[in-house]
Amino acid sequence: MDGVILTSVLILVIIVTVEAYCLFSDRSLKRKNTGFVFLIPVFDNDILLKQRLDEIENYIRTTDFDVSDRILVVNFSTEKQQLFLINEFCLHNNIKEIVQYSELEKKLCEMFAIETKK
Repeated sequence: MDGVILTSVLILVIIVTVEAYCLFSDRSLKRKNTGFVFLIPVFDNDILLKQRLDEIENYIRTTDFDVSDRILVVNFSTEKQQLFLINEFCLHNNIKEIVQYSELEKKLCEMFAIETKK
């Protein structure tokens, strides 16, 4: 009976050790596989664009989780002033590109490593 208890305790200790290692290990390897993407759609009739970009920028600055490589700004249709705001937002937040709506499917397939049929 003591052998069964010791074996079960040993197995639980091993499981806890592995779980703790996975929890506190370097997460940079996990970041390479994108599990989610923030899409920011931009339309020419969006009068709240500046407010939305400010809220998103505030979130980016207050969180300790780096999401700059997971943000996609999708240009459905923009005016010059909106394009200026978007470029400024991307520059301040280390966002690499603005995606046109026509290129969205291709970009998402690249980010999620999905192979498409040709």
